[in-house]
Amino acid sequence: MNAHHRSLCPKKFTVQRTISNMSTDVISDKAAESDTMTNSFHINSRKGIIEEVKPNKSNGTVHYLAHHGVITPQKTTTKLRVVYDASAKTSKENNCLNDCLYRGPVMVHDLCGILLRFRKHPIAIVADIERAFLQIELQRDQRDVTRFLWLKDIDNPMTNACNIQEFRFCRVPFGVVSSPFLLGATIEHHLDTFHNEISNK
Repeated sequence: MNAHHRSLCPKKFTVQRTISNMSTDVISDKAAESDTMTNSFHINSRKGIIEEVKPNKSNGTVHYLAHHGVITPQKTTTKLRVVYDASAKTSKENNCLNDCLYRGPVMVHDLCGILLRFRKHPIAIVADIERAFLQIELQRDQRDVTRFLWLKDIDNPMTNACNIQEFRFCRVPFGVVSSPFLLGATIEHHLDTFHNEISNK
């Protein structure tokens, strides 16, 4: 994080209002979408992608990410996903999380070069890393800036403190401005550990 992190606003109240609106939308839409969102959340928790934290304990700067559900009915796989907004601000004067992070250089190779190399040989191999950002672990002392709120039961009101849980990311979340660089740098690092012709290319 850069020097702007000192003016990073926790914005817990704003996130509470956002999640309240989100839960209302989900309830008014379909119960199935609500179950899908909850199941996705529990899967992330079991895989160690997120972890529960105590509200009054932190290792440093605390910041809460706003999030909302995005429904894509035409998709055959993930019809609903939770999007975390690291660019949300409480006001024009306050910084968002992305304002306080170093974007990093672009690690993605030039598309024109990729297409030319793709046509150079008779056989091409394409691979994909599933949920690539979430394969990169966050340092423990940096995790509190990726906190977010979650409702145990969307049928119960948010005024009930026992119904609100606080979590934080253990992995790099999608939507953070430095995520593409962190992914590219991590891949480059692991390729450098293999001294062979393929990794050098």
